[in-house]
Amino acid sequence: MNVDNLPYVDLSKPWWDPAVNAMSINHKNYLMAGDMLILDNEATNVLLFNKDLMADLWLDLPYQSVKDGKWTTDKLNDTVKGAAGNLNGDGQMGPDDRWGFGTFNDTLHAFLVSGGGALAVKDANDIPYIDFASQKNLAVLDKAMNLLYNTQYVVNQQGTGGFDTHLAFQENKIVFLWGRMHLVEYYRGMESNFGIVPMPKYEEAQEKYYSLVNPYTGVLLGVPRSSSDLDRTSIILEALAAEGKYTLQPAYYNVVLQGKYVRDDESAEMLDIIFGSRVYDIGAVYSFGSVFNDFINLAAKDDRNITSYYDKKIGAMQTAIDKVVAAFQSMN
Repeated sequence: MNVDNLPYVDLSKPWWDPAVNAMSINHKNYLMAGDMLILDNEATNVLLFNKDLMADLWLDLPYQSVKDGKWTTDKLNDTVKGAAGNLNGDGQMGPDDRWGFGTFNDTLHAFLVSGGGALAVKDANDIPYIDFASQKNLAVLDKAMNLLYNTQYVVNQQGTGGFDTHLAFQENKIVFLWGRMHLVEYYRGMESNFGIVPMPKYEEAQEKYYSLVNPYTGVLLGVPRSSSDLDRTSIILEALAAEGKYTLQPAYYNVVLQGKYVRDDESAEMLDIIFGSRVYDIGAVYSFGSVFNDFINLAAKDDRNITSYYDKKIGAMQTAIDKVVAAFQSMN
């Protein structure tokens, strides 16, 4: 059902997430997210870092840089470069060494979004179009690839044939680790202290941080067209979302995250920045012409040929967009 047809759902209320507006097409929206959910929180991209390792290496913690608006890809790159170490002295980085940064293949897309970009954006008529090959986005991706593709201090779990970055982070072999908020629970028993910060900006002049809700693990709500009593359904949805703001979210945020998993006051402060900067990329959620999956494959191969990929696949991506737009236009 079009959300506009739900009479008692008021998306202007603080218990609904306005970032979901990115998912509308042709000024129609069939999806919602808000405070009745925690899975959208847990799907939000973050960076974790080993505080004990950073102290041993005499590296500055990134909290102040975040608060000063100076937490950028360049700043992260400089930090992880200085954190890596060839511990066994064989001259080659391997599983027994200390890595500056641990990543997955979809980390490249996360950096595109945190730098203010997206796979697809929308025009004045609320119609999506592919945008990742714009001049600005190519600059964002180039800087991200300079970091992520540097195998001297960055290890990609999905490109190494079995290297477990989660285990390596717990064993003090990785200083910074990309992931989603649900990983904070995974490291509850970790002996070393760790902190949490948002994904970095492209440059200091960027207005704000952007924290992507990962399309693999994020959840959005929709009301089926078969619903027979929209008054009743929308009243219940609005009530659940409102109550979630004052019961579910405080329990998740204050008791679970800040009380059990987050280990310092600074990380708790970072949560406000992270959850207050969530965004959705319509191009990733719909993966027009398999664009999101293809980006993962590019990252797996350390492939920098973004423009040639765009030229090759833009036809298929546009065809996929046209089909989705036609479907939205045909619906009420």
